[in-house]
Amino acid sequence: MRTHDPRRGGFTLIELLIVISIIGVLLALTATIYSVFSPSFKTSSGADLVQGWVLGSRQMARRDGVPTGVRFLVVDGLCKEMQYVRQPDDVATGVYNGLAGGQSNVAQILVPANTTAASFPVAIGDYLELFGGGVVRQIIGVQQVSKTEWWLTVTAAPNGVPLPDLSTTPPTGNSGPNYRIIRQPQPVLGESNLKLPENVAVDFTSPTTWTTGNVQLSTPSLVPGQNLPAAAGQTVLYDVVFGPSGAVVGQGTAGNKIILWVRRAEFRNGKIDPPNDPDHLAGKPIIITINTRTGSIASHPVSRKSDPLEFTRDARASGL
Repeated sequence: MRTHDPRRGGFTLIELLIVISIIGVLLALTATIYSVFSPSFKTSSGADLVQGWVLGSRQMARRDGVPTGVRFLVVDGLCKEMQYVRQPDDVATGVYNGLAGGQSNVAQILVPANTTAASFPVAIGDYLELFGGGVVRQIIGVQQVSKTEWWLTVTAAPNGVPLPDLSTTPPTGNSGPNYRIIRQPQPVLGESNLKLPENVAVDFTSPTTWTTGNVQLSTPSLVPGQNLPAAAGQTVLYDVVFGPSGAVVGQGTAGNKIILWVRRAEFRNGKIDPPNDPDHLAGKPIIITINTRTGSIASHPVSRKSDPLEFTRDARASGL
């Protein structure tokens, strides 16, 4: 006697078509939602990374007791990569021997004959300090005249006091250093570049010098020796460096806060979309502020009112 097998042999054609139709509708909805929210999500993710990197450098400065920060590698107004930087030890080899060639802004440094560029790593942008304190002058020119003589061209002192003109008699070999070179931050060895997500950048063409309420906003510090305006494709460097106290140190601290404008920056047909024009609300921007006095870091949405920087007035109101 035959028994009836309750199991079905398979799906009917109509059932398969219904399932395929449902899957197609779900895929279409997913694509629509992704296209709407993806740019905002990418910008938010990029802003989180920038904020984390800046905060991480501040924590390293406090932990290690050495000025540490981040360097922005800016090409055509946009930064898509950053570096951790740290201030190296001071340099003090040989002696300051007065003016070079009778020029009031050129310091003559005499060093031992075996001194090399590696043991005397002085560069444009470093600072010269004489006699253990007092005026600090920025170095704007470096020239090795001989194995034992270097000329350092410096900026004028803020109070107009020229470099001291010492005796032209070379000091004895037993004389100790009477000066020091305060070096500028350098990339941290062993650390890879910090790369933002694709099509997200820190926009340095945005109006970062606006005044909003009682908050004066400014840009990060331009690394000395950079030429502006830069040629197309040329990399320009900006630094934000924290001291051991956690506050921002060095140049670029005139304003109360440094503002970083993070937004979507896609490249289509060789051009940035959205373009770098006065419409700085394009590209789903997010604002990151750094308090120069305290070193506190916060992120803010962009206000859609007349003042896009409205939310930067209150450091606690990140809204993100």
